[in-house]
This record gives sequence, structure tokens and C-alpha cells, in this order.
Amino acid sequence: MVHHQNLAFAFAWPIFPQAYEGNAALKKSALDTTDIRILSAVQSHGQLSKTRLSEIVNISPTPCWARLDRLKAAGLIRGYHGDIALERICDFTQVMVTVSLAQHRKADFDRFEAWVAKHDAITECVATGGGMD
Repeated sequence: MVHHQNLAFAFAWPIFPQAYEGNAALKKSALDTTDIRILSAVQSHGQLSKTRLSEIVNISPTPCWARLDRLKAAGLIRGYHGDIALERICDFTQVMVTVSLAQHRKADFDRFEAWVAKHDAITECVATGGGMD
């Protein structure tokens, strides 16, 4: 679940991490392009072996694993999740809805997110900004 509009970045790693070179956001978070490549690989492939991750990121296994441990310790990787093929288990209907909050204070977002978290039928919730087209 995306918690706030400004966290959408966490789920939108670029395919080409070099696009982040010189970016102020990277400097603020102390991530370099190798860290971004690791996060991108984990986001794309989930949990990987030390050897496979190092091959994807193109650095040797030991420093790659040390970086992965540091990223986990920093809370940048929340966990690993399975992409369940629900259509193979049961019939279901996927519905997309738009919800607009009357107020945009942190407490309002927190209350809405708590409500969403209580409903197992909601499989994804994404915050967006701007108007509807």
C-alpha cells in the first residue's frame, strides 16, 4: 500500500538507475546507483540468491549482500511478497474505485489507511495527486 502521495517514488524505480546520478533525492537518502540497482532487482524479482542478485547488479556477491543487508536494516525493504494467481483459485471481480478525502491532513490519511488495512478484500491502494481526466 502506498501510504502518502510522496511515497509513490518507492514503487517507481527507474529501469535505468543512471538517470538518478546527480539527483538531489539520492544524496538526501544516501543511496547510490548500485543501491538503486539492488532495490530495483528486489522489486522486480523478489527474494534472490546472493549469486543471482550480484549477477543482476553487476558487483561481486559479498559486497552486494552487505549492501542488501544495509538496505534491509535501513527499512528500505519491507519484505518479500508473492504474486498470487487468484484467477486460478476462484472466480473474482476486480474493481477500481476513486476515493477523495475531504481533508488532506496526515490524520485523515492515517484514518483512511487504517480502514483499508482492516479489509482483506482490498488488495491494493494507491495514492495519486492532481485532478481526474
